[in-house]
Amino acid sequence: MKRLSRASIAFATAFCGLFFELPATAQSTGYFQAAPSTLSGIGFDVALADLDGDSDLDAYTVDFGVDRVWLNQGGAQGGIAGELMQTPQALDGGLGAAVALGDIDGDGDVDALVGRGFSGALEPDQVWLNDGSGTFSDSGQRLGNAVALAVALADLDLDGDLDGVVVNLNAPHHLLINQGGAQSGTEGDFVVDGQALGSGLRENAAVGDLDGDGDPDLILPGPTPRIWLNQGGAQNGNAGTFVDSGATLGAATGLVALGDLDGDGDLDAFVSTDAAETVWRNDGSGTFTDSGLHYGDDQRRAQDVALGDLDGDGDLDAVAGREPIAGALIGLPHFDRSLQTVWLNEGDATFRFSGQCHSRSGFEVLRDRRLALGDLDGDGGLDAVVSNVDSLRVWWSGGESTERRCCPAELARYGAVAGGASPRRSGSWGRWLERLAKAGASVTLDSVYLLRDQVMPQTPEGPRYAALYDTHSEEIASLLFSDPLLLLRGASTLGAWLPHIVSVVDETAGAALVGQSEVDALELFLTELSAAGSPQLQQAVADELAALPPLDNFVGQSVADMQGQTIGLPGGIFSDGFEGGSTAAWSQSTP
Repeated sequence: MKRLSRASIAFATAFCGLFFELPATAQSTGYFQAAPSTLSGIGFDVALADLDGDSDLDAYTVDFGVDRVWLNQGGAQGGIAGELMQTPQALDGGLGAAVALGDIDGDGDVDALVGRGFSGALEPDQVWLNDGSGTFSDSGQRLGNAVALAVALADLDLDGDLDGVVVNLNAPHHLLINQGGAQSGTEGDFVVDGQALGSGLRENAAVGDLDGDGDPDLILPGPTPRIWLNQGGAQNGNAGTFVDSGATLGAATGLVALGDLDGDGDLDAFVSTDAAETVWRNDGSGTFTDSGLHYGDDQRRAQDVALGDLDGDGDLDAVAGREPIAGALIGLPHFDRSLQTVWLNEGDATFRFSGQCHSRSGFEVLRDRRLALGDLDGDGGLDAVVSNVDSLRVWWSGGESTERRCCPAELARYGAVAGGASPRRSGSWGRWLERLAKAGASVTLDSVYLLRDQVMPQTPEGPRYAALYDTHSEEIASLLFSDPLLLLRGASTLGAWLPHIVSVVDETAGAALVGQSEVDALELFLTELSAAGSPQLQQAVADELAALPPLDNFVGQSVADMQGQTIGLPGGIFSDGFEGGSTAAWSQSTP
């Protein structure tokens, strides 16, 4: 019987490997690349929204003595989408520390609540009203007199207008109640509410419906992040009145971002402390439990955290900003640099370090302050804007493998913290595989990822087929997502081969036999994929298949024999004692 050359199943494995890690779009890779320019100006906080009503995201920044408005040059500006340009406005209102954007006066455009004060300088907070074109005017309101660390907007009393939350330094946090709605006053005018909601030292206010009763609750900084429950809804009290629940998120002060991290329909918490990033799971009633999953860096101070679907797989990922702790990083590369680290969600609220720590290229700035995520250029992927003490930087989504850089020291530490040897699951296809596993209990997805991450790299041909995958993955992703029938064919092919993949990892391949149905599925998928592809993809398929005998020759052989004759065994060993060599050499030596 003529044996199949090692290129056969290895080639198929390379393309079936697409199902292990395909982004939902070419832009949503979970990686970032630097925009070509740095925007000058000190920035203590940044927020994104459509300020001029042309359907793209603009930016509002606050800093020493002046607020700045940056308009996206796409849309009405007729320029490059995603490019931010500062307007001539200089909104002089004092020392700015924080900003939140929303329609405060109910006229359909986005206004700004700005928290004022810095260090020991007490200042009142302000409201800037938008005329709809991105031009702002001072409302004349002066609210409170403290050092604001963070602000947020939400309809706290459920009367249809936006109220404010202000987190203060060494003073009680307080609320700003909008006088529209139930107050029967002028919408957009605020009154400082008399509730004192603790105090703390961190720049964070997290707002969301924690207990599922339809009103927004709060997590505010104190010695630890503390949960305050709105007394409307399930509490049968007055909406907009908050009571300390007595519950906290951990023993350390930290910054909190809320989102459904585990896909169960309630808000969980991603908490960034000076020790690590932690995940707290909500049971739906507002009761949070430490997941025990701790990630990140105990040598840089937590500065900000944001959630968004960075890799397009339908779950929320995280970007955590950190700045140096004096003296802590001496001796490490770029110890004086702030870092923005990217953590990708596996779909169940477990995260893996993406490999991006951005201290040499990417996010290379001194003393980052705050960050915001949004699709600036309209390509479907989330971009990042980072404010810092000397500039505003934009980072585009969709960086390629050649742009994925990190510090080795951080990679070693973060990689160990972020799950050790746990197999990597990412991309929308990771989700598909999870569903497939539920449909067939015999399929162990850990084995799928172990084959890709641990078995293939140890074989003679594995690295070459990984390179083949990298070369053609973007085109194949586009083909599959644009053709439902081809997509179904590929999914069916992978499903047929999954038990054999499991047997290779579990070392039971000697007892597993290749069947006619698996070979038929593979042959049909490769034929249809080639027919739909570009000339370059067609040539790649043709070059690989040219060295192969008919795939039917493998029917009835064990998976172990198949592995030994195709990708080889770990340690560089092929069947019959053949050791290494190119695909061409193997083809010539095989009858």
